[in-house]
Amino acid sequence: MIILKKFLFGILLGLLLSFSQFQNPVFAGESIISEEQNLKAEKTITGTVYKYQYIVPRNELVPCESYQVYLLPASPDQKAELLLNSKQADFSIKVSEEKLKQASAIEFVSHYGSASIAITEIKDAPMKVVLEPEMFVKKPAIYLYPEKKQKIVVTHEFKGKLITTYPVYKDNWTVIADKDGTLLNQADNRKYKYLFWDGVYAFPEEHYKFQTGFYVAKDDYIAFLEHKLAYIGLNDNEINDFIVYWLPEMNKFEHCFVHFRINDDIDGSSVLKTKPLADTVIRVFMEFSGLNDFNSASLLPEQVLPQLMRKGFTMVEWGGSEISTPFQIKANSEQNEQSKQIIASPLSKALEMGFLGLKWGAKPAEIAGPAATSAMPGLTFYTADLDLSPILGEVKPASEPRLVFDQKAGFVQANIDFASADYYKVDKQLHELLGQPVAVVYEKYSVDNTLLQMSEWYLGSAVKVVLENRFAGAMLEISKKDLF
Repeated sequence: MIILKKFLFGILLGLLLSFSQFQNPVFAGESIISEEQNLKAEKTITGTVYKYQYIVPRNELVPCESYQVYLLPASPDQKAELLLNSKQADFSIKVSEEKLKQASAIEFVSHYGSASIAITEIKDAPMKVVLEPEMFVKKPAIYLYPEKKQKIVVTHEFKGKLITTYPVYKDNWTVIADKDGTLLNQADNRKYKYLFWDGVYAFPEEHYKFQTGFYVAKDDYIAFLEHKLAYIGLNDNEINDFIVYWLPEMNKFEHCFVHFRINDDIDGSSVLKTKPLADTVIRVFMEFSGLNDFNSASLLPEQVLPQLMRKGFTMVEWGGSEISTPFQIKANSEQNEQSKQIIASPLSKALEMGFLGLKWGAKPAEIAGPAATSAMPGLTFYTADLDLSPILGEVKPASEPRLVFDQKAGFVQANIDFASADYYKVDKQLHELLGQPVAVVYEKYSVDNTLLQMSEWYLGSAVKVVLENRFAGAMLEISKKDLF
């Protein structure tokens, strides 16, 4: 009887389970449907990230293999979400449609630069993301000196991205300022010596084409800064704050190139306004780049600084940045009256005609030796055993010169490689034989502080001489001016 009851109970339980499944189709089916819906609600974002690599005399885009990708919220009160920490140029990111609706953009960040893409601009096809080099605008400190104790409202419009503010900046800083510069911030009722901010901004390439500046040795940093800052108009307290912050950064290098931006709103990127308006504004922004060495023959002219007098309500701001983008320090490449004065030396006259006896436009048949038999269509490289002492002096080439022929134009270019350590010897030789170059470019890579340099001379209307010092060594290139 007990066995019969258990048997009947088992049948009843089975019927109940079957009926339940009939009324509510399998839970597994619900899970599958839910997963399919989730997949439909996801968006896959793909593409490749590139960075700029400066290769004289042009910029090239190369794949970037180290960067992070963030999802930026629409509300400034929310934090960005890290989507990807990548070690390769290609990326594939899955983000829920719901998150994308609540976001404003995705941002690609690297020490090479950054790029932001608005959510509305994200495409289904693979994207090409180019990181724009950014400058870190460091330590701008704002001092306020009214003629009497009064309320001052300071507003700041920055084209870049603010990183830090102290005290916290919300629409403005509102302070009660004393004549001695003491600031009582009304938002937190605390006293401050100055208002602080910093941020990053991608300046255009033109920003780095300096026409003037200073070249300062390590032993002279303190005296240089004390003298120049006092001349511009900073007081002892401000100069002390400036040097305490920037001297350790400059001391990493044996020499520095320095350029000051005075009252130009940091090249138009940062606008400060006060209410009431200041009678005197002194904004000093120092850009510098460490150099382990430099050639005195290729220096830019010394910068002429303004001398600003403090009168009435005065606002002072100082800040700076180490130039560490791939563009680096570039002299303005436009010709000036001095650079047009090419020395009429035997070498300059000879190079206008050709290269060591080989005339511009010569055909391959005019080259003697085995190189003449290796002709190829278009640009063709040849080697020849030539006496290079009229150009290099005592410097020995690292290899035989390469002579370049165009199928139609004939001989158009000569390239000579030599040791990087001999760069200054050749540069001095060319200055003596050709005169001042029309352009000088300095480029320092922050990875190892390697200084890359390039000088250009134009001989007549048709010939260009380019001397450059790069990673693997130095090179002298003599060519028809309109070749590239």
